Amino acid sequence: MEKGLGEYRNLLDKVSSKFDEVMQRNPQHFSCGSGCHSCCVPGLSVFRIEFENIVNALNTQPELAERVRRLIGGKNFSSDRCAMLDPQGRCSIYEVRPLICRSHGAPIFSKMAGEFETTPVLDVCPLNFSKLEKLNSLSPNDFINIDILNQLLVLLNKQYETEIEKGRRRSLSPEALVAAMKSKN
Repeated sequence: MEKGLGEYRNLLDKVSSKFDEVMQRNPQHFSCGSGCHSCCVPGLSVFRIEFENIVNALNTQPELAERVRRLIGGKNFSSDRCAMLDPQGRCSIYEVRPLICRSHGAPIFSKMAGEFETTPVLDVCPLNFSKLEKLNSLSPNDFINIDILNQLLVLLNKQYETEIEKGRRRSLSPEALVAAMKSKN
């Protein structure tokens, strides 16, 4: 199981590096920063491999675990924001945030946007690239291909999940993470 987590962590590092590269090439188009949480939606669920990666970090990093524990029972914002946000709007698990969170803000490319969609879809956080007339004027290297990322994530998760779990997603909430920490100790 640790092999799958190692490969998953490598994928996380690659996505973070890609995001940084895009940001370095286009600094004038990014408004992302500490406390910005416009892309942080409520009700996020993750695959087992992502959940276990976060739980492992919580079990080995007491300060990270304490940040998550402080979120329990608190209404950090409202039901329109991710439960993992602290009162200042910062991600409490930023260092080990899931794959989808690492791509937020960067231009996204997808061919699988809809059931009958044949045209590739280009998208980005509306706070970023707002002064750019058209996303398709960006270099192809400035996009994260979300289809490939999702396919890689599914394949990595298949190595990690049990037969009973097949494709089951887990709630990304402070309560679920703390409960999983307790069951591992």
